[in-house]
Amino acid sequence: MLFLATLGYFGVQTVLSPFIPEWYPGLFQPGFSGSPVKNNYLPAVEPDITVTTAAGEQVDLSVSDLVSGTNNDLSVFRSGYFMQSTAQTPESTAWLRDRIGRILPGTALSTFTVEWLDVRYDVDTKAREVLDVSKTVTVDLGDPS
Repeated sequence: MLFLATLGYFGVQTVLSPFIPEWYPGLFQPGFSGSPVKNNYLPAVEPDITVTTAAGEQVDLSVSDLVSGTNNDLSVFRSGYFMQSTAQTPESTAWLRDRIGRILPGTALSTFTVEWLDVRYDVDTKAREVLDVSKTVTVDLGDPS
């Protein structure tokens, strides 16, 4: 009997759903935004990382150079270095000095710069196109003493 009552409820809910907001998402779930692909292009935001040494030399680094061994290196990197306020905390700066010091041992460091690039990929050809620099985050890595 309960089974039949439940089926009846779902039937009434199905008939009335176009006219009355759903009381409880029993049959219908919220829609998802779908694919971000538009006009055959996939948009993305990617970091372009540069370390400037005290001598003025610029060294390009990748996310995997700095953060490796996690399931999602870009997400981990983004959580610390997408916003200027989190990137320049004493803890973040100390971590960067240590990590870059291991990559470039014995090199005096000046600045760490991340340009967050708006890019898009052609779905068919997989060609990457840089559209704009959406933001720049800079951390002073000079001598802390």
